[in-house]
Amino acid sequence: MSLTSIIAMILFVNVQKANGNPDAGMEFEQFYFTILVFVVFIVIGFVSSIKLVKK
Repeated sequence: MSLTSIIAMILFVNVQKANGNPDAGMEFEQFYFTILVFVVFIVIGFVSSIKLVKK
């Protein structure tokens, strides 16, 4: 899950930058919030992997 989230986040940033986004004044909603969601999924994936290894 972490690897997929990292790849999706990289693709998202590349597509957003290529299209000229985020719009002025909407940076948080259009860019940073989405990256925050990806980071949450990355952390969840790492935590679940660590728990699996510790068992």
